[in-house]
Amino acid sequence: MLKSKPAIFIILLLTISLIFYIIINNAFNKRGEYTILTMDKFGICFMVSEEVSFEINDHGFRYSGEKNHGVFTFTRNGLMEEANKVDINGFSAAYTKEKNLRTYQYLLSDEGDVLTDRFVYAKKTPLNLVPYREACETIKKNNPKHIELEITPAL
Repeated sequence: MLKSKPAIFIILLLTISLIFYIIINNAFNKRGEYTILTMDKFGICFMVSEEVSFEINDHGFRYSGEKNHGVFTFTRNGLMEEANKVDINGFSAAYTKEKNLRTYQYLLSDEGDVLTDRFVYAKKTPLNLVPYREACETIKKNNPKHIELEITPAL
């Protein structure tokens, strides 16, 4: 039996590291199961699983899976002032929550370019889509189906 706190800490740390490695390895190495939506101008991408349908429009895209659905809109309004500020996947972001409606904003540039996701969370899965920045090259390399989002800011 281990009585040393450092040994227990090291074992716990190794276990957590192994769990994260397995999750990340499975998420980024499954081939052909995701469509990758990209905005190369901002160096971002989305992983869209086969369970989620999407429809691209002039200012963003709609997505849905089972009872959950969301709408991403590209604007130049900056982040919401009254929202909670967080960092998500390398983005300065903001979010609000009202019952089943979640609103997430991701700051794309210093000029105030923002992607806003209004997501109706009616069931536990599938979850809302989240943009990636640092991991985009790896995601694109491991998933062959890419679609470039050619969208313009909404007024």
